[in-house]
Amino acid sequence: MHAVIGDEIRIPALWCEFGHCIERYIHAEASGERDLRGRALAAGWRYDAAGRLACPACAAGDPGFLASQPPGDRQFPPAR
Repeated sequence: MHAVIGDEIRIPALWCEFGHCIERYIHAEASGERDLRGRALAAGWRYDAAGRLACPACAAGDPGFLASQPPGDRQFPPAR
């Protein structure tokens, strides 16, 4: 059975995966998770060498962020 509510209010969101950071990225026009990730990367979010997604503040200042490449060189995290 299909849910009565949910599809109309579902907004894809990405969360920063560093420490206690609660930063999230949402975009009302994103058509799905893949589109949202592309928009987040364009907005300054980055993946580190371990494949964790970081908000711009954590990518710039969190000592746990393992930079592997300059911004924009990788669209998606490495395969796990």
